[in-house]
Amino acid sequence: MARCAAALTTAAERHAWSEDVAADPWFGARVVTEEDARESHELLDRLASPEGVERVETVMRALASDANLPAAQTPEGWGAILDLTTDVRDTLDVFTPAVYSAP
Repeated sequence: MARCAAALTTAAERHAWSEDVAADPWFGARVVTEEDARESHELLDRLASPEGVERVETVMRALASDANLPAAQTPEGWGAILDLTTDVRDTLDVFTPAVYSAP
């Protein structure tokens, strides 16, 4: 664990990631224990595998289709679709139930 902490400290000192928390996919993640680190590593291995990428692509195509959006061709495009659908969800969350039942 100490080796990981040292490596992360070095990476931070070398500005290995952006200080813009909105652009940081790890912002808010809690990887505190060795078990957390192991689980995170396993998840990333699964996602980075050909099967994982294929699964994410399938889910993203379905999301785009359900939202009547064009399918993205790149992971960057997937991010744009996720950002858009998150913004829509956040907007709809502020409406009270009465808005949906109004004639």
